[in-house]
Amino acid sequence: MPTIALEKMQFFAHHGVTQAEQDRGNWYWVDVYLQVADISIAAQTDNLQDTINYAEVYDLCKDLIQIPSKLLEPIVQRILSGLGTLSPQPTHARVRVSKLNPPVGGKALRSFVEDERIY
Repeated sequence: MPTIALEKMQFFAHHGVTQAEQDRGNWYWVDVYLQVADISIAAQTDNLQDTINYAEVYDLCKDLIQIPSKLLEPIVQRILSGLGTLSPQPTHARVRVSKLNPPVGGKALRSFVEDERIY
């Protein structure tokens, strides 16, 4: 099945379990993988309206990641719900939200939560 993806979209936001984390903020990566039923129409017409617009996906993620959350899980679920409103609608989506340099008491590049949804 054809896949349209945006990887490592970077956003600064104020999430975290502790108040200090929320106040300081952190960098996040968002990866989105969208499966679509068919890309042949867009391939023939070369028209953006016949496929998923990357800019709309980016804007949706940018808006939804700014809603404060203690955990990454609600962010992933909000993005998955938002992706279901795209037109044309994907048949399946997978979203990963990564927190860079998570506060784990040592060195870690990132932590992430990933989930998927069938529409």
